[in-house]
Amino acid sequence: MAQILRSESSLQLKQDLLRREAALLRRLRAAELVGASAVLLAGLIFWLARGQSALLWLGGFALFVAIGHTLKLRENESDADKLEIGSGGEREMSQRLADGLPDDTFIVNDIMIAEGRKTAQVDHFVICPHGIFIVETKNWGGRLTGAVDQPNWTLEGRSDKKPLVLRNPIWQNRRQTGFVRRMLQGLGLDWPDVTPMVAMVSPHCRPEIAGDTSGKMFVGAAVVPYIRGYAWVRNYSRAEIDRVLRHLGVEIETEA
Repeated sequence: MAQILRSESSLQLKQDLLRREAALLRRLRAAELVGASAVLLAGLIFWLARGQSALLWLGGFALFVAIGHTLKLRENESDADKLEIGSGGEREMSQRLADGLPDDTFIVNDIMIAEGRKTAQVDHFVICPHGIFIVETKNWGGRLTGAVDQPNWTLEGRSDKKPLVLRNPIWQNRRQTGFVRRMLQGLGLDWPDVTPMVAMVSPHCRPEIAGDTSGKMFVGAAVVPYIRGYAWVRNYSRAEIDRVLRHLGVEIETEA
């Protein structure tokens, strides 16, 4: 069984932040609605009794603010639900990798590779004696259309029935792999085996992508056997593996 060296997910952190913000907005909106109702009632009384409308305007403004916070609350809840789908897919893929790969394999989840001011976020950085695999996980369910050489794809058949335009993950994965290759060159390591992989973890994903996706995109459990059967150029020593992991800020015990 492979070792998971880091399991924290940026998607989970973003989701937690959105949930906390939504809880705050929910309490704030309730207070605003109560306050706006009281001010509007008082304003109506003053307007009927004295013809003064200042409180009505103030109450209307307070109600407008409450409506704005209601819309923001709905947006946060929707975004948090989408992130839950994404983070759930990453957790599932991480466990599949750990269960299906041998114990000389190390998995670093959700890492950021920096190159000057530019960065690339990697879902699963898999390193073992026969190479490095950069796995980008997507938990997309539905009919997925597009082409390998197009920047955007379209996802249809979701529960809300609205097609969703998404970035081509193969291009995204290729960029991440370029960052890793240049990082290895900067470390002075001869490491030709760096393999990009897009993993469609949802069993409901129906990809209809024009062009050759073989060796680039995998559906369901196909990722693990591909890594196990990968025809590597050369073996990589434990010292080389440790050096890469240390550069990423991950420490493991060196075998005696």
